[in-house]
Amino acid sequence: MTVHVFIGTKAHWIKMAPVVLELRRRRIPFRVIDSGQHGGINRRLRRSLGLPEPDLVLVENLPAKSRSSGLGWLASVSRQLAGSGSSIRCRLFAGRDGIVLVHGDNLTTALGIALARRAGFPAGIVEAGLRSRHP
Repeated sequence: MTVHVFIGTKAHWIKMAPVVLELRRRRIPFRVIDSGQHGGINRRLRRSLGLPEPDLVLVENLPAKSRSSGLGWLASVSRQLAGSGSSIRCRLFAGRDGIVLVHGDNLTTALGIALARRAGFPAGIVEAGLRSRHP
């Protein structure tokens, strides 16, 4: 079983770093998929955290830095939803079974879950914050 870690923002890389490093330490097969939501900023950050390069970047050179570029990014990644579940499984998840892990509550999170479900994979959400205001 492969753990497909679906990441896209600077916060995702920071908060999922311990998960990725632990997967590596335990020799659990994993792949990192970057939605490209924050683009090149992630390359420097990955190096500083000791993280691997992503196995797949969905959208290169079109980070969502403003509303207009965000719409372009969203249109580009939405095309990834086209096709059958089996084609998504092959293109995005390299034909490997497993689980998809996402972080947070933004567009990359929703996209990762949608792609996982479309490919027939279970998805898990890792969230670092408590927003319920109830301890």
